Amino acid sequence: MISRIQKEYEAFKSIITNPHYRNDTSKLNIIYTMVCNAKKDAKYKAELESFIVPDGTGMNFLEAIDTFFREFNNSHGVDIRLSLSPFENPDFPRGLYFIVKTYKEGKNGIAECSPIEYKIGEKAIFRATVYDQVTDEEVVVPLVKYYIYSEDGTEERGEKENSSFIEFSATCHRPGAVRAEVTACDKNGMPISGSEKAVPGAVFDFTEMKTSLPTPDDLGAFWQSEVERMKKVNPTDTSVTPYNGRVAHAFNVTETNYYHIKKADRDYMAILRSKKLTNVPDEVLDNYDLWEFSLKCPGPCPATGYVSVPKDKEPHSLPIKFIYAGYSAHSPQPFFLKNSIAVYSTHHGYPCALSDEECYNELNGKGILGSYGKGNGKPNSDFDDIHDGYTLYLNLRNLQVLRFFANADLSSDIPEVFKVWNGDVNFDGGSLGGYQVIAMSALVNFLDEEINVTQGKAEVPGFCNYAGVNDKRLPNTFDLHHSKNAEYFDAAHLATLVTAPMLIPRNAFGDELCVCSGICMAFNNFKGKKEINFLQNSSHGYRPKPETQLWYKYSNTDNVFQNKLLTNLE
Repeated sequence: MISRIQKEYEAFKSIITNPHYRNDTSKLNIIYTMVCNAKKDAKYKAELESFIVPDGTGMNFLEAIDTFFREFNNSHGVDIRLSLSPFENPDFPRGLYFIVKTYKEGKNGIAECSPIEYKIGEKAIFRATVYDQVTDEEVVVPLVKYYIYSEDGTEERGEKENSSFIEFSATCHRPGAVRAEVTACDKNGMPISGSEKAVPGAVFDFTEMKTSLPTPDDLGAFWQSEVERMKKVNPTDTSVTPYNGRVAHAFNVTETNYYHIKKADRDYMAILRSKKLTNVPDEVLDNYDLWEFSLKCPGPCPATGYVSVPKDKEPHSLPIKFIYAGYSAHSPQPFFLKNSIAVYSTHHGYPCALSDEECYNELNGKGILGSYGKGNGKPNSDFDDIHDGYTLYLNLRNLQVLRFFANADLSSDIPEVFKVWNGDVNFDGGSLGGYQVIAMSALVNFLDEEINVTQGKAEVPGFCNYAGVNDKRLPNTFDLHHSKNAEYFDAAHLATLVTAPMLIPRNAFGDELCVCSGICMAFNNFKGKKEINFLQNSSHGYRPKPETQLWYKYSNTDNVFQNKLLTNLE
């Protein structure tokens, strides 16, 4: 007979290996419930710890869960556990979720419409309905509450008793957005445990949204100058240059700012697994070559990361995919892609193959990499010196990596790359990774190497429209402030330099960290072919069930709003 733990492991495995379930909060709640139960039940925790997962890593079940959430949070730049709810309410043991649809008034009454087609001054009508997670049937709850904020500065609250739905409306009198929160509550007005909160929104004349402050006239000249400065630093220089600037750093990282690479073997992979930095088995090296790299860069830190190259590919047959991580500092993880050379760069430049306990816990949170780029006066957060700051060096490190792999003379120690590279590159990342995608898509134009950017794919990109916090734009919970010179590093302004094809695969109406309106402004500033996909009832980390996700698409090739119910839009 299959034990309870074995059944739960099969559920865990099916969730983390399904690309849709990995981002489906209703599925992640199942895993989170295991974590919560382990904290309350010592016997259950011991059972999880005694079950060794059969994936070759040697981890027990609880370690595997912790590793999954660490990798998820590293990739997305947000602790997804803050958006999860354990299924422990006796009245609603299977959990609840919302579906939200939008409507507007017309000549023939109220009709359903896309939330991206409103004009300024029109009334956006929302209907949020509560459903059972398992049966997908409507559920009556004691109380439904809502709160909505509009970028014309107005806000409203309301509630409805003993109902399965609630309706409310809002408008905006300038090109902008509205964002709401809807909560299923018990008779005392407290959120029902296991119920997902709805976070819907809408936009008004979104293609007319403009940044709160104008783009600096010398933005291109500034970055051209900084890129020229970077070019003077040879990424393959094996000497160490002292750094005496203002960027806070730790662990004597300046002493590692020189060129060195290491080809990974099975012993190396065993070290990564022992530190819970990967769960990739040894056999993957039969099909890929993998290197850890460190390149010399301006500033205190080198550029660090991994590159993997599929074996036995035809010459000049593959593009290079540059993959960028989300916010916070973690050890990078190697990626293995069948149809691409995969380059995964850190944004921080600290060493690979070090665990959070060895290095990154000290840097995160209240450490020197806990607030970088936020403009809030904390270490590495501001832009007082535009020639010596964390975000400046972040972008120059990424450019140095791009330059290195696009130049056969510089990357001669890894000839496998140039053997199979076809001259195309694409950029991929979310949150802070999305910011890096926009920045690299803009700044690649200042490099000397011939590089064909086939696409920049920036999901919920960060650092868009810093000045929005002073302009009644949607508030953020990221402690993001506007500070002097921020416009030179703002993704919405860097977007004016982007000519490559761009895709924003997800702009979440309810995003509390990388707000919807700032992302719209970045999109509007792209100069070339572009497409953006809005997801209703989604925050930075939260996504509804795949079969109920409501996507809304806009591209400048057809100038048509497309209203789609899809599970595979990305």
